[in-house]
Amino acid sequence: MSIYADLVCTQCDVRLWLGKVIHHGDANPIYFHAGPADEAPNWARDELNAVLWKLLAEHARHPLRVVVEGDADGPPTDASVELGGDRGVDISFGDYLAGWPGLR
Repeated sequence: MSIYADLVCTQCDVRLWLGKVIHHGDANPIYFHAGPADEAPNWARDELNAVLWKLLAEHARHPLRVVVEGDADGPPTDASVELGGDRGVDISFGDYLAGWPGLR
């Protein structure tokens, strides 16, 4: 059974899906991986990294949490905005990064 995680701004109810929790025998993640096993690691994905850095900058001084499926406080709400998600309330990576000066 796979367990997944999100980086969540609990103040703004915005989240970034981090992918599958990879661990070795205990519940503590050692890293996260989005997509199939043969997909590049998260750190090697330029667009994902840009979204992460913009999220960190925009939500500085906000309460940020890595929420893992099964945590006592539960997953993000259905009303939360997912960066890169495909629901009507979500924001695509392209739209989120459009015009951001952090890309140079």
